[in-house]
Amino acid sequence: DENSTFYAAEFGGGDHNSRRAHAPEARAENRGPKGYVRSDQRIHEDVCEAVAGLDVDLDDVEVAVDHGEVVFSGTVADRLSRYRLERCALLVRGVKDVENRLRLRHRATTSAWR
Repeated sequence: DENSTFYAAEFGGGDHNSRRAHAPEARAENRGPKGYVRSDQRIHEDVCEAVAGLDVDLDDVEVAVDHGEVVFSGTVADRLSRYRLERCALLVRGVKDVENRLRLRHRATTSAWR
């Protein structure tokens, strides 16, 4: 299906443990000088700007950063949105890891069994 195809393409064949290896920070040429660490505030701003450019409803999404680790919380419409947000954050310089606490939004359904 579309979600698994996207996930496999974005995260290297579905290997959940190697997703950081595909991000730019994993390459030596993208690191700063010895001892350089980007501030959490700057990482937060960059992640927020990056995800704002995605075609994802962010009305109920919160972003927090602690020691370079990004935490997403709240709800999104679908799994593809969750993966897109996570992948986007992983590409931001200074992000060490992403904890994705996003839940799928429950849609109101009408029952035919009234």
